[in-house]
Amino acid sequence: MANFQVEEARGFFRQIGIRVSQESALPTVATVQELEQVLNATLAELDWGYATLTVREGDIAIRHRAWPGQGLDHPAAGAWRRAFAALLEGVYTVWLQQQGGRADMAAKHNDDPSGDVLEFSYGI
Repeated sequence: MANFQVEEARGFFRQIGIRVSQESALPTVATVQELEQVLNATLAELDWGYATLTVREGDIAIRHRAWPGQGLDHPAAGAWRRAFAALLEGVYTVWLQQQGGRADMAAKHNDDPSGDVLEFSYGI
């Protein structure tokens, strides 16, 4: 993170997330509940925590918990949180697009550096 501008670093980690999600494609499912189950099974295989999905008007809220490095007491903890959130933006974007989401929609991290949950929205 220190070697790049903030947006360059985010883009780099998003690209890593895109590659990971393409290598770990989810099976097609019919409901949001099924999507949450297959998504969490894949996250568990990667040891990347778990997520809950909530359908709202205009988007899907994604709340991700127990990510690697969560609670890390180290000067680099904030940079790690931002990097992993960017990686997850790429992962969630591709996984939701693979389920029929529009190509022009992306998962966006709603940054709250004080919380223990990484929050994303996917939609318009």
